Amino acid sequence: MVTEPIRKDLRMEVFADSKELARAVGHVLKTVNGRDVSALRLEASDGTLAVSATGSDRWSRSILPAETMEPGVALVGAARFDAVVRALPAGEIRVETDGEWVAAGSDGARLRLRMLDPDMEGVVTPVTPPLPDVMHPVDTEKFARTADAVAGAIPADPGMGVLRAIHLTVDGGRMTMEATDRNLASRAGLDVAGMPDGEWLAPGEWLKANARNARRIGFTGRAVCIQSDTDTDLTPVLDGAYPRLDRLFSPEGEPVAVLDVDRPPMLAAARMLKNVNFTSRQIVPIRVEPDDHGIRLTLVDADSNGVQHLDADAPAFAPFGVNADYLIDALTTLTGEKARVTLREGRNGYAPIMIGAPDADKDAPVHMVAPVRLGAAA
Repeated sequence: MVTEPIRKDLRMEVFADSKELARAVGHVLKTVNGRDVSALRLEASDGTLAVSATGSDRWSRSILPAETMEPGVALVGAARFDAVVRALPAGEIRVETDGEWVAAGSDGARLRLRMLDPDMEGVVTPVTPPLPDVMHPVDTEKFARTADAVAGAIPADPGMGVLRAIHLTVDGGRMTMEATDRNLASRAGLDVAGMPDGEWLAPGEWLKANARNARRIGFTGRAVCIQSDTDTDLTPVLDGAYPRLDRLFSPEGEPVAVLDVDRPPMLAAARMLKNVNFTSRQIVPIRVEPDDHGIRLTLVDADSNGVQHLDADAPAFAPFGVNADYLIDALTTLTGEKARVTLREGRNGYAPIMIGAPDADKDAPVHMVAPVRLGAAA
């Protein structure tokens, strides 16, 4: 794709909605990490105004409908133009260039900025990178739901390397997404008929954010690209070997106990108990044990404690501890009224605990949660 050069001697004039322009600017800055962006590229063409930005390793373009009087291109300071468009009143505005200046506003309010020189030191001019030859359609709702289902397992620590990715695998028209921080592993899938087989490591937070409005996804040898009705976003895939999780999600042997619990009450109990933890610590452990006609969830904190009984179809089982955040994340991604907690023997107690839905289909979210030592939960 050829990028139109920026020439200050050519006039640009376009009419657009101020809120739509503010949304476009906000999207590209958020997607490429606005702190790394020096310049925005504005390009008016027949019926559209495009805003694009290049960050340290990402590119984003957002297009909004416009009435173009004079097609052209302008380069503006990212932070300053963002402030300008957010300050303008709602409604139709005119964006135009005049020599060294870019002006935006209406008859009642008009703000001007000096254009950037693309040769100025420190200015990174947005340039359209090589895009995928083919963009494959996805079901927006299912794609977003699948990304959300696994995103809770992405570690917050930026030093975790490939674990900061969502692992994408396409096999036979089905896409599987999975993520893990080594204590929680999550997997979910969706149909992507016609998409070629492959495997990619997409930056997790980027994928989650852009999945919400995704209409199409495509890949180059080094990058993943997502398109919505208005936006096109591209980021490099991550390098490295991702942990192989197949054996974790397909454990051998029969479970020692299967607990079928009403999901909404269990989620509410986990949230309640977490909220009464007043000790500052990363892990908020909840003890789960048999109770009359069900199970009991308990939190014992240095300054407070709480307990909640839940009706459940549960056989006898040894008590176990679970991280409250992981339990909440897992239960939140499920959509049915029931949750199934499957327990298997491990080397020193229970193996990772499987949380999913009873009789779930192959695409439904499944979570494997490392148990917490009961000594830490007492």
